[in-house]
Amino acid sequence: MIIPDVPSLDLKDFKATGENAHYRTAFIDALGKAYITYGFSKLSGHALQRQTKNRLYRAAIEFFSLPLETKMKYRRAGINRGYKGFKEESAKDRAEGDLKEFFHIGRELNTEELGRLKYPDNIWPEELPGFTPVGLHAYNEFEDTGNQFLEALEIFLGLGRNYFRERTRHGNSVLRLLYYPPIRGDPGTAVRSAAHEDINLITLLTGADSPGLEILTNSGNWVPINARHDELVVNAGDMLQWLTNGLLRSTTHRVVNPSETKRREPRISMPFFMHPLDSMDLTPPEQFVTTESPQKFGRKTAGEYLAERLGENYKKSI
Repeated sequence: MIIPDVPSLDLKDFKATGENAHYRTAFIDALGKAYITYGFSKLSGHALQRQTKNRLYRAAIEFFSLPLETKMKYRRAGINRGYKGFKEESAKDRAEGDLKEFFHIGRELNTEELGRLKYPDNIWPEELPGFTPVGLHAYNEFEDTGNQFLEALEIFLGLGRNYFRERTRHGNSVLRLLYYPPIRGDPGTAVRSAAHEDINLITLLTGADSPGLEILTNSGNWVPINARHDELVVNAGDMLQWLTNGLLRSTTHRVVNPSETKRREPRISMPFFMHPLDSMDLTPPEQFVTTESPQKFGRKTAGEYLAERLGENYKKSI
């Protein structure tokens, strides 16, 4: 079997001008092909600084090292902020919970803006005073990268300037700190993260300190993605697939359990789920609906789709 090579792209090429403008054109073309073929790429030249990543990693370690009763103070059932406990999330159509726990950081806005947009407020661990500034700084760097990435995609898709920026400014994006504890004993059929597709427009992932991420190819094979430490793994979510009428792929992926010799080692990763405003209409524009590609997805807003999927993923706690 030939293992496909998920493309590595450099976001600095997208910023090229003048006599180097051909790098920008090549980047946009390669980006489009990557998401038609794989739904994934590996991205360097992004805005997430090494120092930010390291500080966020240490903040995650500090939080997940807290006693369970302390972490549970920051759990809110039915709210996509704060702490979610071990095996509380499960993949769609799967009864068994994943072998993970996590903490969600959303957009930080004032009370009036939160009320207008109907977003929940962030929940911050009072035991860790440095956690909040680290989380918010990382959130901003992830979002800066995501905005540039979506700008390149809108050019490739012919959607017009600022199409995504207008729909993601103050969008309902979430930064997740993910902790996969050591596996002790027989996990049975449970896995660290069962096969699933992401809900949002794009996901930007960093911080995985051990292998385990795999994607499902068109040929039905599971293949690993191994990115360099300076790269983000970026994948398209269901909302982007919906909007483009299936042109761009929301690829099934999973995090498999480690080998027997590695099961006592924990794993940390930090994905940023980039969401638009809940009011965004995901109905595919006319240019994506043709005789060869009839409309596959109906009318739905991003908020409606998010609520539907969260209800499926958190069915044990809502």
